[in-house]
This record gives sequence, C-alpha cells and structure tokens, in this order.
Amino acid sequence: KEKASNIKRTRASLTGAQKQEVCLKKLQKPAPKNKKLAKKFNISKGMIYNILKESEKWLALKLDSYEASLKR
Repeated sequence: KEKASNIKRTRASLTGAQKQEVCLKKLQKPAPKNKKLAKKFNISKGMIYNILKESEKWLALKLDSYEASLKR
C-alpha cells in the first residue's frame, strides 16, 4: 500500500446527474459499499457520504434541468 502522504489530492466534482446516479446505485440490492462507489466515480468516501446525506435532493432532480448539468 502507498502511504497517504505520497498521494496528491485533486479537486473532484460531479454533475447533479452523476450525484443522482450515486444515490440510485446505493438504493440497489445489495447496496455497494461507499468505498466502491468512491473508486468508481474517482472521488473520496467523504464526498460519497455527503452526497448520500442529501440524497432526497439528488433523487428529486430532473435530468433535463439546468441543475443536472452543473458541477457544484
């Protein structure tokens, strides 16, 4: 394993549609672990947690809306 100090952190951002996809994947049975979702979307586990905390907002998002294409 690499030490955490050797890994350069980059800023990652997902669109609203991608955040909705994260929430939908978590609703599947069996639900994937946050670590697997983080790896799939190339973001941190903490970011996955924050997205899931606001899952109602992301699941209600209409994919053809302006907000779905925004990052941040």
